[in-house]
Parts: sequence; C-alpha cells; structure tokens
Amino acid sequence: MENMTVEQMTMRANQVTDESLKSTRRMLFVLFSLCFVILHL
Repeated sequence: MENMTVEQMTMRANQVTDESLKSTRRMLFVLFSLCFVILHL
C-alpha cells in the first residue's frame, strides 16, 4: 500500500468513507425501527 499514487489513495479514502456512511445508515435504520416498534406496542 505504500506505493499508492495520490489518486489511488483518494479513491481508497472515498471508498472507506462510503462504506462507513452505509454502515451508519444501517445502524440508524435499525435504531429507528426498534424505536418505532417499541413506541407502538
């Protein structure tokens, strides 16, 4: 990984950011879904 170009590093950073955002969205969806279920019991 030490021979990566700036462009490759930028692409990798963007990929990691996208994956992190997707993971965060999934966690928020689960959290809100649980809250919805609990509030409607």
